[in-house]
Amino acid sequence: RKACNDRGLDPSNLDKEELLAQLYGYESRQQEEVVTAVKLKELELEKLKLELETAKEHQSRQQEEVVTTVKLKELELEKFKLELEATKEHHAAECQKLVEERRLLETKLALEGHKHTPHTPAAAESTKGPKIPQFDEGEDVEVYLTTFERLATANEWPKSKWAPKLAALLSGKAREAFVQLSEQDSMDYEKVKHAIYEKYELTAEEYRRRFRNSRKKNT
Repeated sequence: RKACNDRGLDPSNLDKEELLAQLYGYESRQQEEVVTAVKLKELELEKLKLELETAKEHQSRQQEEVVTTVKLKELELEKFKLELEATKEHHAAECQKLVEERRLLETKLALEGHKHTPHTPAAAESTKGPKIPQFDEGEDVEVYLTTFERLATANEWPKSKWAPKLAALLSGKAREAFVQLSEQDSMDYEKVKHAIYEKYELTAEEYRRRFRNSRKKNT
């Protein structure tokens, strides 16, 4: 009777078999409703899981995009640093080139000015002692440089002064050889001497051969 009352059935109007059938039918419907409700909950749970996975994937993609953006910025920064270094190097090279060109021009102007100055012993060298003559194109360059070295030694000039003093006396290809040297090398007498010999295409063997021949002629 309690089961009938819970299910809204009137046992007085039904025989036993009908009552049991209705009770079983009601329970079957109840079970179906429970199963359906469970399936719906399971579907909702699956949906929530999918949404959670989607959210995680979206967050992961965002993180990857952030990482990619950071890497791109780092590459841009490195590229900028390289370009800056290249610009600095180019600027330094241009400055050095300008310095060399200015030094070359100043040397040429100084030598040209000396060329048009009347040649006198005083103009060649103002210090006391033997005077050194101007080098004229066509002279024996080896003999001239040997003479210069002996007179420079006799005048007791510091060897650091030989190169600039010699430069003021040069002309022709010898002067060209001096002008083509770097500023530092143009102050080194031995390098100036070597450059002049190269300009006149004289090798070390040629120096020795000419020296031996000159001694034979003298004897």
